[in-house]
Amino acid sequence: MRIKNAFKILIGNSSVIYKSMMFKLITGSVISLISYFIIANDIGHLLHTQEVLDFWSAILTTFSGFIKGEGFNTELLPTAFDAVIAMLQKNVLEIFIALLKIGFFLFLLNVIERMGNYAIGVLTNAYMSALTKYSMVAILIANFGKALLYSIIIVPVVMLFDGIVLTLGILIAVYGLRLISIFAIVLGIMFIVLALSCKFTILTRFLPFVVTDKMSMGKAFRSCFKKREGFIHMVGNYAFVIMLSFYLNVSVAVFTLGVGLIISIPLTSLFVVLVGFVDHYQLSGRRYYVSAEEIVTPRQMRKHADLLKYM
Repeated sequence: MRIKNAFKILIGNSSVIYKSMMFKLITGSVISLISYFIIANDIGHLLHTQEVLDFWSAILTTFSGFIKGEGFNTELLPTAFDAVIAMLQKNVLEIFIALLKIGFFLFLLNVIERMGNYAIGVLTNAYMSALTKYSMVAILIANFGKALLYSIIIVPVVMLFDGIVLTLGILIAVYGLRLISIFAIVLGIMFIVLALSCKFTILTRFLPFVVTDKMSMGKAFRSCFKKREGFIHMVGNYAFVIMLSFYLNVSVAVFTLGVGLIISIPLTSLFVVLVGFVDHYQLSGRRYYVSAEEIVTPRQMRKHADLLKYM
């Protein structure tokens, strides 16, 4: 129900899609191009080493053999991965400097994106609470300080968590092949999806706490970790959203040769923000608009209204 309501808001407030798409396209393109040209000079040659080429070849050979019914080679991929790790260890200083640059540009890109999400959150809250629409640029300028502070708090936490989860997921998938064959890849993917679902369940209310409840940044962040009703249900919802987003973006990338990602990535990113606000309104017992013709009344508010009838 919550995912369906978030989708209705997405359709009903379609102007936000365009604003989000343009903001992420412009900022993402500029930062990505700058970082690409700087980082390519540092580690571009490492991406064309024999070890890396053999690793990509091992991935293709392993999966193509499985698809053709020739079995699943459990040794080829781990061996090639070990060779890549050994090559990287020989270039530790070079890799370390490159990682620092990559981390800086990723941090900058994420901060700008989260500032955009803050503005989108304000727009979403205005739409859900009073069916009001504002200019995204005006909202971003008016809330620049708060948006920047929100981004600086949330981005390091998310980047550190995502980095650890992705690394562990890859290690499970690669080295587990020798023990449980192809199920290691399934286990690695499941681990990543479950961990990210827990992250979204805990942290997506940070923005609604600040925007809707007018909490301070510190109090809002601490409130994210308090026990809440329906945690397992929310984890399941976000797991579905993650898999749906992944499927949509991959399908769009394949069938449009990557061009459609200009629309699909901002769209799925925006949808996650909307799901977070719908969750917050539901758990807080607030009525909210999903369209001009439909207002959703949370269950606890309906129960309270039913009790008043008998008083």
